[in-house]
Amino acid sequence: MSFRQKIFVASTLVVVLLAAITGIVAVVSGQKRLTRGIEADFRRAPTILRERLQKKYGAFRAQVDAWAEDKRYASWLARASAADAPAGRLASADLKAAHDGLGEVLYSSWNQFRVTNDRGVLLYDVADPDALGRDLSSDAAVQRALSGDEVLRVRADGAAPLLEMARAVTIEGDVRGVLIAGDSLEPIRAELESALRARVGIEAGGSGDGSVHTLERDGATWLKAQVSIPGLRPGEVIGRATLERSLSAELRPLERDLVRAMGLGSAAGLAVAVILSLLLARALAAPVGKLATATTEIGHGNFDHRVDIASRDELGLLGRAFNQMAAGLKQRVFFESALRRYLAAPVVEQLIRDPSKLQLGGEKREVSILFFDVAGFTSLAEELPADELVALVNRYLDELVAAIFKYDGTFDKFIGDAVMAFWGAPLEQNDHAARACRAATEMQHAFGRFVDQHADARIRALRGRVGLHTGVAALGNLGSTYIMNYTAMGDTVNVASRLEGINKLYGTSICASEETVARAGWPKARELDLVRVRGRQKPLRIFELFGAGETPPPDALGAYAEGLSHLRARRFADALAAFERASAWGDGACAGVMALRAAALAADPPPPDWDGAHNLITK
Repeated sequence: MSFRQKIFVASTLVVVLLAAITGIVAVVSGQKRLTRGIEADFRRAPTILRERLQKKYGAFRAQVDAWAEDKRYASWLARASAADAPAGRLASADLKAAHDGLGEVLYSSWNQFRVTNDRGVLLYDVADPDALGRDLSSDAAVQRALSGDEVLRVRADGAAPLLEMARAVTIEGDVRGVLIAGDSLEPIRAELESALRARVGIEAGGSGDGSVHTLERDGATWLKAQVSIPGLRPGEVIGRATLERSLSAELRPLERDLVRAMGLGSAAGLAVAVILSLLLARALAAPVGKLATATTEIGHGNFDHRVDIASRDELGLLGRAFNQMAAGLKQRVFFESALRRYLAAPVVEQLIRDPSKLQLGGEKREVSILFFDVAGFTSLAEELPADELVALVNRYLDELVAAIFKYDGTFDKFIGDAVMAFWGAPLEQNDHAARACRAATEMQHAFGRFVDQHADARIRALRGRVGLHTGVAALGNLGSTYIMNYTAMGDTVNVASRLEGINKLYGTSICASEETVARAGWPKARELDLVRVRGRQKPLRIFELFGAGETPPPDALGAYAEGLSHLRARRFADALAAFERASAWGDGACAGVMALRAAALAADPPPPDWDGAHNLITK
């Protein structure tokens, strides 16, 4: 398929897809809008019912009040009142007389209408004029009316429920009887159907929460809700109305209009797509073909390939940007592949932006070297299963390398459970010694947090040891044609390694040379000793570095410094006393080590030409 045909097909598909999406969105939106409208209508149902029922009961209440004021009704109700009868017993003749009298004067527009006396005895029933004397006192409506309540309820009456109302007739403060009216609910039901445009059914029992549900019936979607019919008192429920409305029927006109609009829109869109595809294909085919060829070349690793698009429009700009991208990719791939294995990401980014800062061919430069090792690891390695051991080492090495990269250090290598890193190369860093000191304290804190997280006492007993030294080292890519490593070599590296091991002798965590402390200007450090490491004749002044909150008490530090001064002046007894005070005042294990040395020198003094240095036998 040609590029022009593809553009036409793509344009056509886009038009059809947009039309389909528009149609689907319109249908869904219309359905949601209709659903919300129907739900709002259903929520109006209790209000409409309450208004109609209260209006109906208002008419009934007016009739009861009229009875109370009409002397004809009043006289007959008084005649049948048990309250006025001797011993509360009514004669049959009085009931008969009240029945006949009421029959002559009574008129009612209700479907059902009954009258009782003040004891619930039926006096007259419009539906059955011959009924007399039936005891209705057990009827709940009569009981409530006699107790002073106004009664409104829905009562089952054959196929159609009936609205029943009851109220006491009070004459001169005394209850003389009860009027019970029943009327058809059909007018109210029909009015509610018209107002809500829904099917409405009314039941005498039950209640509804008003929630709207969807149901399928005869291939159509309906919305259904059941609402409570409110009574006269707040919260009173006298029945339930079931509401149903066809969502499908109301969606059909919208769907018909939408299909018609989509058809017209699609036809117009296709015509536009044909014209645009012809124009675009002619303008884009050649430049796009060049870009496609160039992309293939770049994908094959040919970063020297370039595209030639002479136009000054967006396609020309795209071609020039593509060429810049190819040049950048060539440079970035080279540097990233070489550097990301042992440099922090910010350092790599700086070198990519300015490759002139990088010299990997071999050079000598002042750097700060760091060695980190774990005390107690060898015995732990013999006890742990291999998988647990590897997982443990990997987790804490992650923490250590993160601390190195945090201060833009260069990761050199893993040496078993140990780590070697350096600062000052390949990117020059004027503060490389300070960065190394900060990384050392950060690594100790990170390792301390790591071991404290474990419940295993063997892991919690592990301690990190750091050695730091600053000096000139040989730097460059070292290795074979198969694998290479950017590393540091020379005496500076060896001394840093020896200082890491010295921690074991003095019981310290971070041991740094005088060169590192001076170059960094590190404030939290104290001189430990003057030592001569194996393979080096010149004595080396070493210091203990502290992190935040780790410095021993000032009195202990002063006593330790005093001990060093006495020791080098060959006042070994005074040195012993000073070191013992430092130990008692809370100095670290190094004070105890130096006290033992002072005692040994006091017992066996060194030769007269002794320079004060302690010769280290082991590495």
